[in-house]
Amino acid sequence: MVKRSGSSIITPSFIGRVVSFKKSNSSRSIVSTSILGKSRSMQFIFRYFFSYFEFSRIQYLKKELGFYDRNINLGGHSVYFLERSGDTSLPTLVFIHGFLDGCYGFRKLVKHLDYKGRIVIPDLPGYGRSKLPLISYLYQIDVIAKILYEAIRKLSYSNLILIGHSMGGLISQKIAIQNKIEQNEPVLSKNLFKINGLVLLGSGCIPHPNRDEMKKILFPENEKDIIQLLHHLYYAEVPEPSWFLKRILVSAWNVPKNHFLAENTILREKEIFFGAKAKQIDIPTIILVGEEDELTTVSMMKKLNSWINKSKLIVIQHARHAIHMEKAETISIEIQKFLKLI
Repeated sequence: MVKRSGSSIITPSFIGRVVSFKKSNSSRSIVSTSILGKSRSMQFIFRYFFSYFEFSRIQYLKKELGFYDRNINLGGHSVYFLERSGDTSLPTLVFIHGFLDGCYGFRKLVKHLDYKGRIVIPDLPGYGRSKLPLISYLYQIDVIAKILYEAIRKLSYSNLILIGHSMGGLISQKIAIQNKIEQNEPVLSKNLFKINGLVLLGSGCIPHPNRDEMKKILFPENEKDIIQLLHHLYYAEVPEPSWFLKRILVSAWNVPKNHFLAENTILREKEIFFGAKAKQIDIPTIILVGEEDELTTVSMMKKLNSWINKSKLIVIQHARHAIHMEKAETISIEIQKFLKLI
């Protein structure tokens, strides 16, 4: 089990039993002789374990934090949401996860968040339970944003605050700009939701200056790459995961849809990362970034802060990219302060 200060970072509790493979040569040799080398069988096993991880985290949100399933049909495909009921006079909070994550990634943050209003957390289209066909064109950030926009519209909630992490922050910005355009069009504004604020956590905004290096980090091909990725996500030292867990993560993250998304993003960088066009955003916004974040750096967030007129930048000390996990309590306090001001 990958642990820090006695708590799980990524792995589900059942994987603790798998770690014993490191300690027992006989157990590992049995695994090696029985399934190693059978590539398809191994991939199935790895992805089964990862699916169980996702399932267990969603069950935690439902059983312990009061969420329930909701599917929005868009004709031919649907978008899955976790939803928790609340005071309808308050804005609905919409959490939007980033790359290599799912709706369950906000479990620590919503646990600490003292909010009486409604909360919804989608799986991004094409990920988790929001299935899309495996067609390259669909795996583009602006396409994903458009699909999610329509799903949010069908929720029929009027006042929203978007909270996005990493790629989810970039998608939140795209949705906010589209919402502003439609608010000014009488035909489009009918029955339209309104976005009252943005919370951007280590948000995408401009291409990373070391694009090739970042691509290698975000697409781990082997166990060594997994360790490097975890280092970029967490500030605290992360003990090395077990052999089995590293193989699970390599298998789960190295899938065609993720490569489609990366290739499409690189080909259309200027359209995907709209940079100074973020000036179109004129709603209250807070931007939070880990002081040691190398994926969405403090300098990148300073640029975003300069573009969004009503924004405030908050740098979280002793944190890297996964601030919604590593600094969940601190982030929840900042969100609560923000909600009181808008």
